Amino acid sequence: WHKGSGDLSTGFYNLKTVTRANEVSISIGSSTIMEKANLALNINFNIDNNTKEYIITDNDIKINQLSLKIKGRIKKNPTFYFYDLSLYAPDNQFSELIRLLPSLEKTSFKQFKQTRGRFNLGLYIKGPFQVAPRIYPEFNGFLKVDNGSILDYFNSSGISDIHTYLSICNDSKDLSNLEIHIPVLEACMDGKDFNLALYLKNPVYDPYVHGYV
Repeated sequence: WHKGSGDLSTGFYNLKTVTRANEVSISIGSSTIMEKANLALNINFNIDNNTKEYIITDNDIKINQLSLKIKGRIKKNPTFYFYDLSLYAPDNQFSELIRLLPSLEKTSFKQFKQTRGRFNLGLYIKGPFQVAPRIYPEFNGFLKVDNGSILDYFNSSGISDIHTYLSICNDSKDLSNLEIHIPVLEACMDGKDFNLALYLKNPVYDPYVHGYV
């Protein structure tokens, strides 16, 4: 559900919005990025009705337990919206990030309180988005995890010493230049070291994959 409040009769006004959604899933091609998540959005805008520009002010965004902040502007055009947005995670607790993984919907995670570590996340979006014909904005983002651990997830040893960096970028209007790069993913599982590197290009139309384990 969604609701908003503001004086829409004036040319320039403040708009307060509240949005709630349950079981939200996101996929890119055949890959599920987020599955059955709960969304809570409280976002305020300064709106210029003359230029059709919406500037984001105070906001609080939650995906499950992950808290996010956003800043920037959205401009409405006759056939598309233009976005200039930055998204980041202010709290950086690894446990909040882990709750987004689709596999956890099907897994018993009773020892979740023993998840430790920090992460850093950022996403920048700029350009037009149009529904038909479909046009995507350019975007780039990153995720970095340091000293992560998920104790008692698989067994008594769990997963520890998690270090990884992931980047995602797109400079095409149709996602044909979408790239996902994981130059390093290191962890210790059941006392054994695990290392992975992965490069994925154009996963939607013609996937190219290169990496090693």
